[in-house]
Amino acid sequence: IGDCFVTSMGGRNVKAGRLVASGMTFSEAKASMPGVTLEGATAIGVIGEALDLMTERGVVPPERFPLLRHLYRVVGHDEPVAMPWDSFFGSDGSGAGS
Repeated sequence: IGDCFVTSMGGRNVKAGRLVASGMTFSEAKASMPGVTLEGATAIGVIGEALDLMTERGVVPPERFPLLRHLYRVVGHDEPVAMPWDSFFGSDGSGAGS
């Protein structure tokens, strides 16, 4: 419970997220936190890369896992945060995706 509290209230991942939300790239945010390990970002990189490869091979359709794909672009490729809300819920709000 303590770990969940720290994570949600201002742990290192929250700090990194706030820095990225303020306009830094993920690489800049990480560099501003020397000595800090961001396990979640490492996991996003590994899983995001695998997801891209599975999509290239036709195993996973490109419209699946939009949140993970976006996080991978932000963390793995230093793209700015631009949440693709319609891909999460469908443009009609049905939850069916695009």
